[in-house]
Amino acid sequence: MKSKISDLLIQIISVTIGVFLGFLISNWADTNKKNKQTKLLRNNVIAEIKNNKKRIENVIVYHKMLRDSARHYWTEDLNKPPNFFDGIKSPTLTNGAFETGIQTGLVNGFSFDEIQNVNNTYTVQTSYNELKSLMLSSFMNLSFDESSKGLKTFYRILAFSMTDVVYLDEALLEDYNKLLEQLKAE
Repeated sequence: MKSKISDLLIQIISVTIGVFLGFLISNWADTNKKNKQTKLLRNNVIAEIKNNKKRIENVIVYHKMLRDSARHYWTEDLNKPPNFFDGIKSPTLTNGAFETGIQTGLVNGFSFDEIQNVNNTYTVQTSYNELKSLMLSSFMNLSFDESSKGLKTFYRILAFSMTDVVYLDEALLEDYNKLLEQLKAE
């Protein structure tokens, strides 16, 4: 009888250890998989930020020229519109990588500070995209005539608008640099 009890006890302990090891291995595999997915998300967010940064770098000189030229022409007596205006050229900035991280829950692998900084940067991006849309809508709705007064109105609005765009260009470049430094350091 003692032998049967000790055999039963050994079997129970063996099964318990086996189940525990199974849970441990499964948990380790899940953690490893989640860490790989979080690393992939981090790399995708970094790539997206670099891409958006490049888009801003490609237009900021034009935006500054447009702002400064519009300020100049706003004060001039014009008979005809200058030919430097080639549109606003504000790029659409993306946030798909981070949104995917939120939807999949992988963003939880980021630190609190990283999540907060990414959110702040994407909030500025959203403002940038909204300002671009608002500007395009405003320019399309502007009753434009080529009289000196009509041109002055156009250039005044353009100068004010491009001042905001350049401000957001510079703010985004600064945010991108800080965020890239932080995400690469982790």
